[in-house]
Amino acid sequence: MKLSKSYEIDATVEQVYGAWVSNDTVIPPATAMEVDPKEGGIYRLVASFDGQESTMIGRFKTVRPLEHLEYSWEWNHDGDKSWVRVDFTDLGGRTRVNLEHDAIDTEETMGNLSYGWDSYLAGLEKHLQEG
Repeated sequence: MKLSKSYEIDATVEQVYGAWVSNDTVIPPATAMEVDPKEGGIYRLVASFDGQESTMIGRFKTVRPLEHLEYSWEWNHDGDKSWVRVDFTDLGGRTRVNLEHDAIDTEETMGNLSYGWDSYLAGLEKHLQEG
């Protein structure tokens, strides 16, 4: 299954892309980020849910700065690897983020990811607005 989402963020593509690949963009429930935005580089997010710590780890497959990212996605080394693709489009001071998350195995996972991405993008926009 594949999840496809589109968001418009009130910030420039440079700001949105820069925040996406920054170790400093820690949006709750995330508690830590480690991002090395180059092909083969790591994408690691540590989050706390209901007092339990979880880690998402992936590797960048494709990096085209300000345009496109593709990376693997796996929670807690559970063997269930999926893929995230993100396209950034300049809308003249605003940015469209088109996101695809595929190789999703269950409806429950799809629902959790849909909620998670909506929450993350809302938090990202708030983070950018607060500077």
